[in-house]
Amino acid sequence: MKKCSVLLGGFVILFLSLISIGVVYASHTSTSQYGYSTKEWKIGDIYDVGGVKGIVLALSSDKQHGLLLSLVETCDDWDDAEAWCRSLGRYWTLPTKMDLEKLHLAFDKINERLEMAGCETVKNDLYWSRECSGDYDAYAVEVTKYYSQARCYNKYNSNCYVRAVRNF
Repeated sequence: MKKCSVLLGGFVILFLSLISIGVVYASHTSTSQYGYSTKEWKIGDIYDVGGVKGIVLALSSDKQHGLLLSLVETCDDWDDAEAWCRSLGRYWTLPTKMDLEKLHLAFDKINERLEMAGCETVKNDLYWSRECSGDYDAYAVEVTKYYSQARCYNKYNSNCYVRAVRNF
């Protein structure tokens, strides 16, 4: 019996030593050591994990993954809008029409949180989607608090607002 308690005592000392030097984490963090989220997110939360910053626009059923909307926006033609999204970093892209519909559905919550964070709010205006209609036209979605409506515009002669999206 004494041999067992000596082994257990040695294990406890080893475990506490590992905690103190940071090999074993004893506290809960929002990301695991592999960079995956362990937090349950809500729509409108500001996401800032592993150098990726955005606002949560949509969630998976486990509320640990979803879709981010960029905290910044620009206004440009479709080609430059695509390039701007890529300039934000890996995996940022133009949103789909469905993504912009989600933005309409969460319009007030998203704008409230953007304003609280000191970021530019989403406008009641046209935002480019990634969907195209032929070689020269792409869909822009009029996103407002009250409705959203997709229309085709010339990719090269029309300027619309742009918010990038990416999965997390």
